[in-house]
Amino acid sequence: QVDNWQSRPVEGDVDAAVEALAAAERPVVVAGNGVHASGAHDTLRAVAEGYGAVVVTSYLGKSTIPETHPLAAGVIGSFGHEGANQVVSEADVLLVVGSRLNPMDTNWQAASFIRPDEQTIIHADVDTRNAGWVYPADVGLIGDAAATLQALGENAEGTKDTEWAIERAEWAQEDFQTDAGEDDQQPMKPQRAVKAIEANVDTETVITADSGNNRFWLLNYLQSPAVRTYFGSGGVGSMGWATPAAVSLAVTTDRDVIGVAGDGGFAMTMTSVETAVEQGVAPTVV
Repeated sequence: QVDNWQSRPVEGDVDAAVEALAAAERPVVVAGNGVHASGAHDTLRAVAEGYGAVVVTSYLGKSTIPETHPLAAGVIGSFGHEGANQVVSEADVLLVVGSRLNPMDTNWQAASFIRPDEQTIIHADVDTRNAGWVYPADVGLIGDAAATLQALGENAEGTKDTEWAIERAEWAQEDFQTDAGEDDQQPMKPQRAVKAIEANVDTETVITADSGNNRFWLLNYLQSPAVRTYFGSGGVGSMGWATPAAVSLAVTTDRDVIGVAGDGGFAMTMTSVETAVEQGVAPTVV
């Protein structure tokens, strides 16, 4: 075990970011997996509330904020929520935290999505290569997500008008609902399966999602009720991740766990069930 130093952005960059956020009329935060990695969930919420900002997430950033929070607007990207994408396009200031903004996050860099010539972009990342890599950043904040958000939160006045943010987030959250989620016909539709899962989870239940179409149904229709309640695999070649991830969580925590996978993904790592039996744990696998 190694104690890692929490790097912080330099004071001048923090001041520039605070000035931009304080002056923003339509601020939006894009939260990525870096928020999970640094445990920056509380500071993310404090920054959103302090600056009156809507929070959207990347796919890997899902559940960095409860998706039921009044300022949460869902998941962005080519397979994400239309409302979340629209909110990003409406922003005058974007604070990107812990996300490298991969092609799926940016709708393959659609011209109408993020517009550097019209929007102020603040990119916070622990890796210097990520800040300003995909889009030119007006302000780069190089440091750990928790330390960065804490620095921004300490300077938030907390008196910003949140009417726009709350109205847009409430509108965007409608995307989690669908008539198909109430359809009892057989065979069961994926939306109905997701809503059945959602009805049986609480703030202590963790979902692990495999690669494949199952994750797209989950990201769109499962409204995470608390932080760190949803984890998906990222990158290429990660089929089969959900079941061993669910078993690992069941072994190392006392939380209820549900792993969701397609038939192929489950078959690739179904030997994890043997490990669960050996360890005396029983995560649910869908």
